[in-house]
Amino acid sequence: MKTNTFRVYCKFGSICALICGLAYICVTICALFSPESIISYIASEEYFKDFQSYQPIFIGLKGLLFIANMSLIGVVITFYTLSREENKPFMAWLSILAIIGFGIGMFQSIQDMTMIPYLAEQYQSSNDIIKETLITIGIANPAWYMVSLGLPGIWFIAISLMALNNTYIPKWLILLGLAWGSGSIITAFAHLIVHILLIKLVTYGALVVAPLWSISEAIYLQRAAKKPPPYLETNE
Repeated sequence: MKTNTFRVYCKFGSICALICGLAYICVTICALFSPESIISYIASEEYFKDFQSYQPIFIGLKGLLFIANMSLIGVVITFYTLSREENKPFMAWLSILAIIGFGIGMFQSIQDMTMIPYLAEQYQSSNDIIKETLITIGIANPAWYMVSLGLPGIWFIAISLMALNNTYIPKWLILLGLAWGSGSIITAFAHLIVHILLIKLVTYGALVVAPLWSISEAIYLQRAAKKPPPYLETNE
């Protein structure tokens, strides 16, 4: 890989990571105002009541998550392109898994932005039979989190473990990646079994780790663009 090409990918990845970090900072602010019923994603009378006042923030939050997932796809592409040759086959497989996961996450955001406000509106204007039906059917399928959070979680953990023997990558950045990956998988499992306390704990942790990792990664890639790692055979 030529030096200029390497720098272009680093700068692209840095921009994507920065956008993701800024989006997650805004997500964190929005999440601070989230009622417990909204966090649970469990359809109930309380959920639809709280949603009326929270709807504008909810739509904004989902839009930000869409942007974050989209930008993380750019980070995945950057990591694959800049990965060491001996890791390329495994990185290709991991990258596909991550892109599928982030893509499903984008789909979930669009679906939630459009369908949940509609369901909430129908709930408020319907009779008791329709209300019970909406509560029974639910507002979302938590099993999707196994894909939208689980697959990216596998990617975060795997790339972090592969980076352990790379002296060019700071160990604290690797630890943040492991924390994000582990948190994603635990969150997916918590949503699947509907464990409210676990969902809240991991979600609040992720709201710290996600922007911290993203902005740190953006800074790291910018520095890498100025000083390429020694294991790359860069030439003008």
